[in-house]
This record gives sequence, C-alpha cells and structure tokens, in this order.
Amino acid sequence: MIERYQEAGERKTEDGKSFYETQLLPDIDRQPEDIIITVDNPDRLDRIAFRYYDDAKLWWVIAAANGLGRGDWSVPAGTRLRIPQNLSSIVTETRDINNR
Repeated sequence: MIERYQEAGERKTEDGKSFYETQLLPDIDRQPEDIIITVDNPDRLDRIAFRYYDDAKLWWVIAAANGLGRGDWSVPAGTRLRIPQNLSSIVTETRDINNR
C-alpha cells in the first residue's frame, strides 16, 4: 500500500534540513462498503488503521474520511468513524492529484 509521502518530493531548507512537499488528499465519498465503528476506548488513528488495513501508515485515509488528524492522532472514546474500504481508488486519486 502507499505511505502518504511515498511519492512526495523532498526538499531541503537553506540550513540543510529535509522536508516533504505538502500532499493534497482527495475527498473520500461515502461508499456502501465502508465500515462504521464507534471507538470504545481512547485510541489512535495509526492503531485503528493497523487493525482494519494491517498497515498503520494508512492512518491518513481514516483521518481524511473523518476530518481528523490535524496535529493529533488521538481519537476519543465515543467517536464514530468511517473506515473506507475502497483503498485502491483512494490511493490512485491521491497519486493523481499530487502528480500535477
């Protein structure tokens, strides 16, 4: 599967520090095959991604689908999350919008 920054361009600052270019994410529309969960105990997006996708690096898919993850991977108990199942189309669309 794809790591969010796998295909991102890498740049360096004047003092030699590396950083990745910003990656745009697609709008992830609801699909009938999506899984809806309610988080029972406080959790993290990467652990939820590992549980449902067997890949913690796909946390960004769940974050984008639910408007989460801006600086904080924590998910409070009682939060309802949509777990998209159409990963290949999400990954393809992410590549397409970032390879302008």
